[in-house]
Amino acid sequence: QTNNPDPRFLPSLISMKALPRNNHPSEATKSDSKEDCDIFIPIIAIRRQRVGEEERFHEDPAVIDILVTSLDSNGNPPNLLELDDDDFDDRGGIHTIYFHGSQSEILKKSNWSPAFDGYNRNTSQQHQGFPIAALKRNIPNGFADLPFVAKVLDRFPQKNYRGMPFPEEELPLFCYAGGSLLIRDNLRNQPLPKPYGFVVKNERGDSIYVSCLSFLEPLTKRREMQLDKISFIRRDVSLPHRRHCKNKLDQIHHQTANLFHLVAFDDVVSFETKTICLVGRYPYWTEFRRFLAHLQLLSQNSSDIPLERHISHLLFSVPIPKPGGQAILVPLSTMNDPMALVMPPLKDLPLVDLSFNRLFAALDVPTVVTIVLGFLALEEKVILMSRRQSLVLDCCELLKSLLFPFDLCAPYVPHLTQAFMSCLDFPGAIFVGIYDDEQENGLARIVRANIPEDSIIVELDSGEIHCDGNRYETLKAAYQIIPTEPRSSLIKEVEALCKDAGIIPGQEALDVGLESAIDSMVPSTAEPPNNGVNPHDPLDDRAIRDCFLRFFCSILGGYERFLLVPDADYLISGNDWFDCSKFLSTVSPERTPFVHSLVETQIFQSFIQRRTESSDVRCQLFDECLAEYHASVVPYGRLGVESGSQAGDRSDDEINGSTYHLLVDQCATEPDLLLDDDDCSYWARSDANEKWFIHDDDAATQASSGCAESAANSSYDAETPFAVNSSGDLVTIPSTSQLPFNARFTYMIDGNPSFPTKFDREFFLPKEPEHLATESYVVPPPILTRSEFEREESVRLCNMCVSKRGPQKQHRCLWQLAKFMGSQFLGAWLMCIPNQLMQPGLTVENKSKIVLRALGALRTLRSHRRIVADEAAYRALIVSCGRCGTDRRTELMKL
Repeated sequence: QTNNPDPRFLPSLISMKALPRNNHPSEATKSDSKEDCDIFIPIIAIRRQRVGEEERFHEDPAVIDILVTSLDSNGNPPNLLELDDDDFDDRGGIHTIYFHGSQSEILKKSNWSPAFDGYNRNTSQQHQGFPIAALKRNIPNGFADLPFVAKVLDRFPQKNYRGMPFPEEELPLFCYAGGSLLIRDNLRNQPLPKPYGFVVKNERGDSIYVSCLSFLEPLTKRREMQLDKISFIRRDVSLPHRRHCKNKLDQIHHQTANLFHLVAFDDVVSFETKTICLVGRYPYWTEFRRFLAHLQLLSQNSSDIPLERHISHLLFSVPIPKPGGQAILVPLSTMNDPMALVMPPLKDLPLVDLSFNRLFAALDVPTVVTIVLGFLALEEKVILMSRRQSLVLDCCELLKSLLFPFDLCAPYVPHLTQAFMSCLDFPGAIFVGIYDDEQENGLARIVRANIPEDSIIVELDSGEIHCDGNRYETLKAAYQIIPTEPRSSLIKEVEALCKDAGIIPGQEALDVGLESAIDSMVPSTAEPPNNGVNPHDPLDDRAIRDCFLRFFCSILGGYERFLLVPDADYLISGNDWFDCSKFLSTVSPERTPFVHSLVETQIFQSFIQRRTESSDVRCQLFDECLAEYHASVVPYGRLGVESGSQAGDRSDDEINGSTYHLLVDQCATEPDLLLDDDDCSYWARSDANEKWFIHDDDAATQASSGCAESAANSSYDAETPFAVNSSGDLVTIPSTSQLPFNARFTYMIDGNPSFPTKFDREFFLPKEPEHLATESYVVPPPILTRSEFEREESVRLCNMCVSKRGPQKQHRCLWQLAKFMGSQFLGAWLMCIPNQLMQPGLTVENKSKIVLRALGALRTLRSHRRIVADEAAYRALIVSCGRCGTDRRTELMKL
């Protein structure tokens, strides 16, 4: 036992009997000898053990720290548990005689305890003021105290495809930030799986979304044998391991070890943490969590379709939804509802597969408005913390989505770990989320103790905000810089939407959105009890985002008039494409501080650059919403219902039930309800809606997949892997071909249901292809097209050169029309050069010839014929030089 260590491994201490008794003042007069009144302090002899990393002697429960104190007035030892280690350093009044430097990652320390326990308590008052020694000992860390190195056990597919690398090194750093820990607890206390996720970047800067599900499983016999081998190695340097090995040998000698036995619910079991991850290019957080929970539930039960078939079906058979097209439904046998994959139109709000319920359950409306507009929009450092791992990611994603039409340019790490904590020292803006694991040396506790400069910490569990400086002044400045009138309207409308949904912002259960993502046990026909309270409608997430969109429309009205477009006469850098001073002169004084801070941020400059040179579809959506907002007489949003002409004659229930119009709905593209003409021939067949899935036994398929209600008909065709339900959605299930007839699949290790550590490659269908032929519907920014202002400038020049009623007064010479036409032809030819360089099989030498020919033509026409290309042609040349593969900076400088 660590409390009573082996005396052979402890230094010899002077016992209580060897200490002289401290005479009372009343007894001092009775003694004539001065020697009897002296107080003797013993000399403590310490045997210091030699410590080496190879010997690991410091794992023994030897004395590592000693301090000298005295008995209190009652003759009892002081309460050493209340003393802090900081009180025993060289700056304190109590001095440490000996401190043995130990490594905290290898061992722990015991609390302070008296060096003896043999004095007579009945006469302890006679010993007041006596010096005593308090000790600290090493406590060897057990296997449940130290983290193990985590690694990827298996993956599918095993190949790394182009544009989608596998983050093998990043996964353990994010899934097991502090390593993999073993947990000792009763079997009945096994917790539910925990979903969470994080975002990483590939080498091209594209976002890769990783959805995770962590759960505990009993330690396997193979793992226990590995731990026994480690304990056998450490038996010579650690007493607890020596006792464990001795007991293990006794069990084997007497044949009392039962390798396989039933475990009761009250038995203490060692658990290990497993994590399954789904890596994708689209942020389907909720649906992917449900799919991972579906896989975990299938591993705990028997099923007629193996896990491998579900995985390969989702990755290689389920198509990517088209923007604004049909929804893809994948029925899940363990869930009430199928997994629904929907992609919004390109000209619409970006995809957010999360509900705002969790955000407003954690934070009230003014706090959300302050974080989004006062900190994120103005590029301040924001750190979110919570003891709920999934809540951190959800709130980060939801807060970021409220910045539309702006894109977050600051470093964004929704799940920060200690391996990447250096980004907290970034001099600019950051937006990170930290999971509070409640560990003493955890990242959350470190950041709270040393808050980064000019940053705020948002506690999602309590709704509080902490700052590194004056908290009141920081929050006051961030709140008051937001314009008063649009801020008040925004807060009132969001609070009205929450009231309609029956949500009290900042006071709801924080796990309200988690059960809906992993709902598997409640029957779909179950109805909630009606206690006489009218049921509330779900929170309108689209209306929440529309509120913040209208806020930006109210403060950025007329910004497009101050865009500066480069022309042929002068060049302007991308940072100077907006006239801030003239725009600020048109803004009201009450809004000037916020607008002035906004236009100087990087997110605004990035928006202006996309707006000018990229012809971004979402920038076009914002411009149309801006024009509609300032031109419309009828107010939009939830408050527009209350401000109507008949609002005063209606009750609150009638107002809450009234429909309201959103600004984004007036300008966004309507979803495609009909099939495109270029779809496959299967969808063009008249009998497509009467077809079913590939399966040998249709009844078994419907029973196992739970999709009988989603199908239009029970007939099936072996040539049609999809079906279309009555709503026009595409429904697909895994194929059962090449599976044994009436087979059931169960995953167990040592008699316990367990998620497999290795996949069976024979059950994957479809197999891994050599190359991915999936079509990506993410349209890249069309940087090789002319912006709207460039087209208007071309039309203006054309009108100057062409006259229908005689010569124009603006004509400079008779060759102006010819020069204009030559400039247009030259620009059109130069804009085709980048695509010409992308031809397959083109060597670097041929690419260099094409680029040199284009540069020579541009230089010749400009110097001899005075024909100058427009800005779009110059951008195409810059892209061509980047794709050429050789250094062409010298030729560019000559231009």
